[in-house]
Amino acid sequence: MVWTLFYVAICHAALRTPEEGLPAAQESVRVAETTANPTARSMARYALGLVLKKSEPGRALALFDEAAELAASAQNFWWHASR
Repeated sequence: MVWTLFYVAICHAALRTPEEGLPAAQESVRVAETTANPTARSMARYALGLVLKKSEPGRALALFDEAAELAASAQNFWWHASR
């Protein structure tokens, strides 16, 4: 579920309609938190940061930092490659 919501959110960001991806990104974070999976939690935060990048840049940067920390905690270096 997290992956699907992640892709919905990032596709909207890529299409320059991030506001339409916001609900999916927010739900992705909610679902990821129930899993306690650091990779899922990282991806969800990345998606939320991406859709908030223009409207809330400070919050987006904080989410990107959290995403990187979570990914690193699981030795998941995907995040670093996608920066």
